[in-house]
Amino acid sequence: MALLTDAYSRFIVGWDASTSLAAEGCLRALNQAIAHTAVSLAGLVHHSDHGIQYGSWDYLDRLRANQILPSMGEVGNCYENALAERMNGILKCEYGLDDLFVNLEHVRLAVEQAVWLYNYDRPHLSLEFAYPATIHFT
Repeated sequence: MALLTDAYSRFIVGWDASTSLAAEGCLRALNQAIAHTAVSLAGLVHHSDHGIQYGSWDYLDRLRANQILPSMGEVGNCYENALAERMNGILKCEYGLDDLFVNLEHVRLAVEQAVWLYNYDRPHLSLEFAYPATIHFT
């Protein structure tokens, strides 16, 4: 699963579920996030871990084409990407994305539903109990 989140609003702006960690899935999530955004992305910072998919030429080219600045945390330091770690935990524990699934289509449906619930139906303490969608679209 690849997720792109707006750190300010906690809104998941792009996602993809696939059978591998190859860059293609991350690119689909990135493209979804770019298409979701109506304003210029110039100067936006894209922070990730050191996954090879985020350092691939195709991924970095897509960031550059949109004037998005890449940023990567230290190797093996999960604390530098605490927001992503927390969000992954919520999606797995609260929305069951760590369950066993019948097939990839079932996974994609579960992820789509979980992302919608996370964005529109889950208040966040860090947002003073507002929903990510409320903050993101204001």
